[in-house]
Amino acid sequence: MNAHSMSRSRLILALFAVGAGAQIGAALPPPVQGPDVILKRAEPAKPSLARMEFKRVHHDFGPMMDNEIHHTSFEFTNTGSDPLEIINLNADCGCTVPELDKKLYMPGESGVIEVTFDPEGKVGDLNRSITIMSNDSSGANITLMVAAQVTPIVEVVPKVLTVGVTERGRAITRTITVTGRTEDFAVTGVRSRAGDEFSAKILGTETLKNRFGDTVRRSTIEVTFTPDRRLGDYNAQLEMDTNDPRRAIVRAQLIARVNGDLYTKPRAMAMRSVRVGEPVTRKIRLINRTGSPFKVLGVELSEGNLAGEVAFAPADPKNPVEWVLTLTATASVSESRISQELVIRTDAVDEEVVRIPIRGGVRDAG
Repeated sequence: MNAHSMSRSRLILALFAVGAGAQIGAALPPPVQGPDVILKRAEPAKPSLARMEFKRVHHDFGPMMDNEIHHTSFEFTNTGSDPLEIINLNADCGCTVPELDKKLYMPGESGVIEVTFDPEGKVGDLNRSITIMSNDSSGANITLMVAAQVTPIVEVVPKVLTVGVTERGRAITRTITVTGRTEDFAVTGVRSRAGDEFSAKILGTETLKNRFGDTVRRSTIEVTFTPDRRLGDYNAQLEMDTNDPRRAIVRAQLIARVNGDLYTKPRAMAMRSVRVGEPVTRKIRLINRTGSPFKVLGVELSEGNLAGEVAFAPADPKNPVEWVLTLTATASVSESRISQELVIRTDAVDEEVVRIPIRGGVRDAG
């Protein structure tokens, strides 16, 4: 019987037809005895006796540059007494394995798993795995490992530059370094994509020893973020030209945030362990960081599981630089998430609407 086929129960019964003259409700004949009734039970599936044995399960490519693609192969033999079937191959990021033309190997037959390693965009000591699913008699997946020590031709630090959080009209500056390995390496040009608020310039290039003792050339780029009046998050991509044709263009992601004069304490409203049908009350403060008075004109609760009212009043009516908002609400749907907002209307310039996230969960009232 094939190891992958499943035995099916077959029930063979002698059936007796009721004659045309038989009456409904007539007594049934006694159970038939003897060889006319044959009952066969399903036989348990036969365990696979295939065995996938590799000559080695680990390969170290050693040091490499990040533009070098490397290959290796892992030889195996089916040392079991049943056919070996390779069901699936799964490789980590950076490794690829080709689609197998052959997936079934008879007892004593050998095969090869080809692995390609592409280190582009990676740096440092790397370990990657290839997982093999088969009908090996052990019942467990087999894992092959490859290792490498990758050195980038051109290294950008950091690749994602968080310029920081600032206020309207206040510029902030950060730096990025770009390191190359040719004798005359240098960044020759810089430009910002999709972000006019970001500007960049080359400060210079120097020759130095890196942490491994290698002689390298490092260019320093100054990035300046000058926000406009828009509040919130800003993103852009910085492109840098180099004189190394192997990496003629390198990139970094730029991120910044602009806060307004108004801010809340806390930044979000937490609704933990809210019970369905039971009112809850939460408070939050809206403050002007400049100390200038302002007015809250109205507050609304966005649609969602919570329904209720929001009361608001200045902490000091004589100097309304801070307002206290009190939400009283009830959840109507149990075992659900809360994801809503308080929408606050103010008379502050460019901050006529302030949104406060409300997050939490609802459980049963019992």
